[in-house]
Amino acid sequence: MNDEASPQRGQITVERHGVVLIVAFRGEHDVATADLVRDLLDEAGREVDIIVVDLTAVTFMDSTIVGVLFTAYQADTPPKIRFVAAPHTQPRDMLTMTGLDPVLPLYDRLEDALGDQEVGEPGNGAGRDDGAGDQDEG
Repeated sequence: MNDEASPQRGQITVERHGVVLIVAFRGEHDVATADLVRDLLDEAGREVDIIVVDLTAVTFMDSTIVGVLFTAYQADTPPKIRFVAAPHTQPRDMLTMTGLDPVLPLYDRLEDALGDQEVGEPGNGAGRDDGAGDQDEG
């Protein structure tokens, strides 16, 4: 059998982008990759102040991975981790289904997450682009 006939196994890459560490997930992630995810996020948390978890190339993630991501998010005060998951994708649907989408700093695009250098929890300006920015009139 060739690789095209089997599901894409979960892969994770780590890349520094200025002061931010991008942890990019690709393929399928479940209990088989949970320990790797936990270890990588723990190590990343010791290295930088901002971690972006990019889920845009994930084809499947289960509740085990959601639990690991949420635990890593809660590990620091203020939280260091923000998440990228495109709308109408399996990872975004999973975060919505578990009720975490309003709790986590969640972005539609990697560029948006990288542009927000503020560390903190959702609701204080860090996290989402809610269109409520400062606008000058005149």
